[in-house]
Amino acid sequence: MESGEPPPWPCPWNWDAAAEAELQAIDRGRVSCRVRQAPPPPPTGPTPPAQFGPDNMTDCPGCRSCHLPVVEAGVCIDDNDARKMFNDYDVSVQPLIGLSIIANVKLAGPHRRWSLAALTEMITCKELPNPSNIRMGNWESQLLSKQQLQYAATDAYISWYLYEVLQSLPDYDADAEKEIV
Repeated sequence: MESGEPPPWPCPWNWDAAAEAELQAIDRGRVSCRVRQAPPPPPTGPTPPAQFGPDNMTDCPGCRSCHLPVVEAGVCIDDNDARKMFNDYDVSVQPLIGLSIIANVKLAGPHRRWSLAALTEMITCKELPNPSNIRMGNWESQLLSKQQLQYAATDAYISWYLYEVLQSLPDYDADAEKEIV
């Protein structure tokens, strides 16, 4: 896979070796994440693998305040997401990129506030599973369930995938379309 090209579409939505291989192929510096869990308790030892924090970041071992050149892409993403990452994990995430904003620049049609599910269906013609029992579940728990981890990983992966696809599209030009018609 060449840099900048979106990966082949993984189907079904299972976190497996193929998804892990795709993540390993992602260029460092392009990350998609959605903040859903409460801050972890003060460290008392190694961070459990289910939690993200500076203690398990290989790029800066022992670093308590990280400022990485990371792009955070998501739908309805705002400065509160970056503030939460910094306050909870001492990780500065900039720039923030709203997929809804990019979609409105790249796709024909009226501007709208895209949901991740709607944008996924528009771009991939596939339905994004969005079970309310998981989406509305207890994200404040110190350890997330396997289903929550699956949901969060899928959410982050599809946000990154959509970002890559949208970035590869030319900007929509309504005037040029009128000239063709």
